[in-house]
Amino acid sequence: MSLITETASEVSEIWGVRAVRAALSDGGNSWKLPFIQTLNLQNTLRLVHVAEGELILDWDAAHSLDSMDGIAQGGVLTVLADLAQGHCFSTTLDAPKGFSTIDFQTRYLRPVPSGQSYRIETRVLQRARKTGLIETWIRRHDDKPTTHVIGSWQIVERDFKIVPKDT
Repeated sequence: MSLITETASEVSEIWGVRAVRAALSDGGNSWKLPFIQTLNLQNTLRLVHVAEGELILDWDAAHSLDSMDGIAQGGVLTVLADLAQGHCFSTTLDAPKGFSTIDFQTRYLRPVPSGQSYRIETRVLQRARKTGLIETWIRRHDDKPTTHVIGSWQIVERDFKIVPKDT
């Protein structure tokens, strides 16, 4: 995006917020990631809000992600939190950098039946020069929490590519 066509508020946003907004927009690069397509998340996740240190997604729990009892498989909830936290960490960056999860704690509080919509709220609790502590809540439509995840993230030295490799 050219700075000439950006509004004043877009120019004042840090790189990471703009990058996440673009990555999670319709046709954005995040939806092209192989694991996103395998789980069909590109058709069930929607960006609601993004700001520095904050991310909110809505998710429609598909039956294809169920365990045997009509409840979303717990690993899928961890994947959703990991995806949200990675994007949320990105909102704190002023330029492209590689980073990775270094610790993840998931607490399952209530069942997550498929066929319903959920809100995924993620925020950076603490940010240091190379690390961040991030919290995710997955909530039902009545605002009751189903899942709570705390993740630690760290900037790492590696080749970083914004665009996923073509498969």
